Amino acid sequence: VWLAVSQWSTGATSSEVEMARAQLQELDAQRRAAVTRLCRDDLAVDTLLDDRSRGVRSELDYDRLFRGSMEAAGLQALWILDSLSGEIIATGHPHRVLGNEGAQLTRQARSAGDRTYLVSLGEQEHQEFLVRSCSIARGGTRLTVIAGHRLSGLRSLDPEQLVITDEPGKRDEVVTELIDAEGAPLRFVVWRPRLDRRGPPLLLWVACVAFLALGLALIFGGY
Repeated sequence: VWLAVSQWSTGATSSEVEMARAQLQELDAQRRAAVTRLCRDDLAVDTLLDDRSRGVRSELDYDRLFRGSMEAAGLQALWILDSLSGEIIATGHPHRVLGNEGAQLTRQARSAGDRTYLVSLGEQEHQEFLVRSCSIARGGTRLTVIAGHRLSGLRSLDPEQLVITDEPGKRDEVVTELIDAEGAPLRFVVWRPRLDRRGPPLLLWVACVAFLALGLALIFGGY
C-alpha cells in the first residue's frame, strides 16, 4: 500500500509540474510572437521610425499608441529605445525612468539576441520583467524594442505553489530557469508542494505496522 500511494503521489506532482511548465512555455511563445510582430508589422513603430528618420518632431502621443500595441499583444511591459543613444523614447506601461536605465536596457538587448531574459529594475518582484527584444532600422534610425511580462505575473498561474527563488529547496521541482541577458542563471521558478506528499504513505505504513503488532499481541496473548 505504501509503495502504491507513494508512486501515485509522485505521478500527481509530476503532472502538475508539467502543466505549469507548459503554461510558461505558451506564455514565452506568445511573448516571442508579439515582439517579432512589433519589429515587423506595427503601425506605431513604423510611424515613429519615419518621424525620426526625417527629423520631424511629432505631436503624436507615442506612449498612448504603444500602450495600445502592448495590450493588443497581451504584454505587460514595453520599451521603445534609440539603439545608439539608449534614450527611452516611449513605453507602453507606466514607467519612471531612472538614471542611465535606457543605456543599460539597450546593452542588455544587444547581448541577449533571441533569448528570453530577466530585467531587474529594482529589488521588488513587480520591478522585474521577463522579456524579449528586437531591433529595426530605417533611414539611418535604429530602434530597440523590449517587451514582456512582469515577473510577479508568472505566479498568478498558481500563486500558492509557483514560487520564484534564488535556490530550489529539497522538495521543490524546477519548472524553468530565469537567465540574464548574457545567459547566466539568476533565479528559478519552482513548483512547491503544499505539503510533503511522502507524509501520508509513511503514516499509513506506521499505522499498518501498529495494527499488525496489536493483532499479533491479541492472538498470541490469548494462548
